[in-house]
Amino acid sequence: MWHRLPVVCLAVAISLQADGSDRPSITEQAERHFQKGEYAAARALVAASLKEADPTLNLERTGSLLVLLAHACFSLGEFENADRHYRAAIDSFERAGPATALALARAQVDYASLLDLRRLHRDAERRRQAGLRILEQHLDPGAPEILSARSELAAGYHARKQYAEAESLCLELIAAFEQQRASNAVAYGKLFDTLGYVYIETHRPAEAMAAFQRSATLIGDALGPGHPVLLDSWLGKAIAHTALKEFAQAASTLLHAESVVRSHPGTSDRMLIRILGLRSQVLRASGRKAEAKSLEQAVRSLSRQRGSPDYTVSWAELQSSRK
Repeated sequence: MWHRLPVVCLAVAISLQADGSDRPSITEQAERHFQKGEYAAARALVAASLKEADPTLNLERTGSLLVLLAHACFSLGEFENADRHYRAAIDSFERAGPATALALARAQVDYASLLDLRRLHRDAERRRQAGLRILEQHLDPGAPEILSARSELAAGYHARKQYAEAESLCLELIAAFEQQRASNAVAYGKLFDTLGYVYIETHRPAEAMAAFQRSATLIGDALGPGHPVLLDSWLGKAIAHTALKEFAQAASTLLHAESVVRSHPGTSDRMLIRILGLRSQVLRASGRKAEAKSLEQAVRSLSRQRGSPDYTVSWAELQSSRK
């Protein structure tokens, strides 16, 4: 399964009203952690601030901090915690009233990515549409946030295996990003990830490779060449390389992805397991069956130790783009 990292609240910083407290600086610190891929540090910072007794912590502020906490947990692979925090944030924004409409929309769209990962596609689509409707009521049609939210609709199509619809919307939005010269490079890059995975599913690995490379360039320029958000691009490239029988390039890409995961404390164990599982599939595809078997055993052992479900890439997924 494609573990798509959340991007809406990373790409669009949540601004809090200054009221003389230190809350805005906490939010800014959390955003800086996200920009560096330091999700565990962001989680600790925001969780500590939420525990502080503060009578001035109103519903809007609470919701904003909860979204940041949910985003950090999601990025760390703590899906149950992320789900709980997203729901609490959305509840806070809904009770706060119209003033928090944009924050509510962002939270709904971000939460949908988690729901898709848990295969709750109907709820994910409902929340994306609800968030997009709110954004369209408050922003101009070509606003970067609307383009970002619509790119999440394309990701939803992919999750539901509606590949023709996903491809059509991706291409439409790529043209819109170019025309509007939107500044949201992260959301723009993730749109190419969605398109790349659509190409994988529809047996076009060479086109997928080009899409993943474009994503890596955009996101790397925005966040740096070693940011965990790039993992989706690198794993996609590895699958495309394997489909093209470029096994050495696939292995190199996966080793690089593994080094990034290991160099970011707290990065999702599930992502590491997925990378190692894909490495074993590449070894098997290249005829190195003994090495593949050994790595598969290590993956199973790590999964048991971490209590992580299997998020590795299947042999069928690797083979699908060759047909």
